Amino acid sequence: MKTTATVLRIVGVCAALVATCCVPQHAGDADAKAFVSTFYPKASDVMVRCQQYDTDRNGYVTCTAKADEKILSLECPVNVNVGCSYRNSECRLSKGAVVSSGAGE
Repeated sequence: MKTTATVLRIVGVCAALVATCCVPQHAGDADAKAFVSTFYPKASDVMVRCQQYDTDRNGYVTCTAKADEKILSLECPVNVNVGCSYRNSECRLSKGAVVSSGAGE
């Protein structure tokens, strides 16, 4: 009985450690700003907003970025605690996103 209780305690502690391991530390705001500054270095009016949660658990959050008059839909990495199985390295344009230079041009 004592052995079973000890094993259950160890399993419980391990499960708690794994569960807290992959909690996002911040959304991809900084990475989104870096993406915009790389591809639009002359943009003077830059704004970024990112979701706070990775809803599909792919390691990315959806971000919307504005560089002057251009609106970009991005997926940016969520930074997580060390020990998780993934860490995406940079933002990417959202699948199916169309980047236009502006209306009527």
